[in-house]
Amino acid sequence: MVAGGAMVVEIDLAAYLLIFLGIALQHYLVLWAAAAIAGMNRRWTRLALGGAVGALHDIAADLAGFGLLPHAAAWRSWYSVLLATILTFAVAFLPADWRKLRRALAYYYLLAFLSVGGAMAVQRFFSSQWVGPVASMAITLVAAEMGWGVVHRWMWERVLYIPAEIRIGEQKARVMALLDTGNTLRDPLSGAPVMIVGAELLRELLPEPFRETVLNVDLDRIEECLQTSPLAARVRLIPFASIGRENGLLVGMRADEVTMRQGNTVVSLKGVIVGFHGRPLSADGSYQALINPAVVEEALEKERRREGAVPGDKE
Repeated sequence: MVAGGAMVVEIDLAAYLLIFLGIALQHYLVLWAAAAIAGMNRRWTRLALGGAVGALHDIAADLAGFGLLPHAAAWRSWYSVLLATILTFAVAFLPADWRKLRRALAYYYLLAFLSVGGAMAVQRFFSSQWVGPVASMAITLVAAEMGWGVVHRWMWERVLYIPAEIRIGEQKARVMALLDTGNTLRDPLSGAPVMIVGAELLRELLPEPFRETVLNVDLDRIEECLQTSPLAARVRLIPFASIGRENGLLVGMRADEVTMRQGNTVVSLKGVIVGFHGRPLSADGSYQALINPAVVEEALEKERRREGAVPGDKE
């Protein structure tokens, strides 16, 4: 409106707050999808802060267009957008591997162009400014899923990936375990389920005399090590069959404790056998162990029994 010869712009703060939250969510989803495609680790808190930075720049550019901020042309220029993106990525991801960061940045711009362009088309078609942000988020998710299977992979990780910690004597290792329905291995002596770990965990879980012998499954050398090691009673030899190998042999060791996290539930099991594979299990390093479903079933059953015993204590 015009008052006393001067232009007065009225701002609805509540509406701008809603707009800010919607734009921040848009940035969050694009950051999340770009990072997932590039194979980067993602923390939702950092992504949310990055989304807020991007949204603040977009709101500032909008206000500058109304003359409410100085240097309006600078706020809406390409270098302003570039600087805002760099700051957004710094907040969301640093420190990070530079090669993955460059890939994520390329995917970020690709997804942003797709989502913004598609949202503008949908917004014009429906003649409504509120349908644009929803369309933008939907287009981001659809493009990421159709091109790279991001949503499907995220759901897969939530269901089949289990964080765990293995303790053998004084040695500990934190691992990401893949729930492998094809792993039905059990210790032939005790019947305990077997959890297979890759070679990258040997240094963390085994003392020096055992490492090379386990890698090479050298039975004579294992016998030598057992004669002088306090871990002798833990060692197991586990026969297995796989594609191209009918009579394989894994060296295993009884763990003191395997602790697993399923959602908000943390459970621990004693006596799980850890079988050592001579090579990394995952080419991209996304998991370091294969967990027998029986291990998870036993852990959850133990937790159910523990929770069921609690009400009985209150009398």
